[in-house]
Amino acid sequence: MIWVAAILGVGLLSQTADDALRVVVTDASAAVIQGAAVTVTCVGVERTAPSDASGVAVFSGLPLGECAIRVERAAFKTWRGKGVAGGGSVEARLSVEVVKDSVPVRPKSAGRRFVDWLTSCTRR
Repeated sequence: MIWVAAILGVGLLSQTADDALRVVVTDASAAVIQGAAVTVTCVGVERTAPSDASGVAVFSGLPLGECAIRVERAAFKTWRGKGVAGGGSVEARLSVEVVKDSVPVRPKSAGRRFVDWLTSCTRR
């Protein structure tokens, strides 16, 4: 019975131990992205870290289980995915965000005065 308890105890310890979860951040051409904000949420525990010069953010001390991952970087769309804490690695491939802006063009009053003057000249 002690032998069974010892084996079960080791099994329980291994379930609470944790290993690092690595998130590799790249763009569409597989080039690494440095400085992305990587947020990992596992079993209610949330941590944020920047990706390093190799595009990697490493999270250790997380509870084992499935994790939600969010990666944000200016000029890129926010990436969302899942990973598993316990020694896993996830690639977050970001795509460029297309920003659509419009600038309204209105005639200035000087331009309007010119048009009015031109119209009055042609009426004579």
